[in-house]
Amino acid sequence: MSGARASLVLLPGLGADARLFGPQRRAFPDLVVPRWIEPAPGEPLAEYARRMAAAFDEPDGAYVLGGASMGGMVALEMARHLPAQAVVLIGSARSGSEVRRWLRLAESLSRPLPDAAIHAGRRLAPVGALVFSSTGPRHRGLFLDMLRGTSTRFIRWASRAVVEWQAGPMPTCPVLRIHGGQDRIITPPREGAEVVGQAGHLVNLSHAREVNALLKRGLELAAQAH
Repeated sequence: MSGARASLVLLPGLGADARLFGPQRRAFPDLVVPRWIEPAPGEPLAEYARRMAAAFDEPDGAYVLGGASMGGMVALEMARHLPAQAVVLIGSARSGSEVRRWLRLAESLSRPLPDAAIHAGRRLAPVGALVFSSTGPRHRGLFLDMLRGTSTRFIRWASRAVVEWQAGPMPTCPVLRIHGGQDRIITPPREGAEVVGQAGHLVNLSHAREVNALLKRGLELAAQAH
């Protein structure tokens, strides 16, 4: 049965905001980017996503729910509580174990450090931004600007919640994975994903045309199924 055009809802990654999806908003003017809610201390990712779902103002009709990096993980959990027609993971994961081992180790080593030390360490962010590989200086500059606007408290909570996340059964709706083949943050899936070979972690910025084409396909399938 064919339905009206489905809506697209995307959550940004850790340290990012709605600006991350600039190329997607140009292709999908009705794009919805929900704001993060404040996490509770030590709150697991699944519980945070449940509260996000409860606060979410759903679009009328069919919609596809997704996100980039951590945003995709939260979207996957939110889909257990919402009638999304599909979930799209962009440079994201299906469990914390898919986060690169060096990042999981870095998060573990940072836990005893005071917030002041974490905040001071953010001065190294320009060096760390190089791990986003295929993005150019303009995109890395955007990422750094978004990171500066993210509180240290949220970064600490989210980093731990992500690496400790153990996802349950997959939601009943279809799940589309879009991944950069050169991603140094999340391990690229060996199968079951649309892999953009030369893209890094910020695949939706560096290879927007390819990602937007895949999103369009997902939206069309969701509208047909509604």
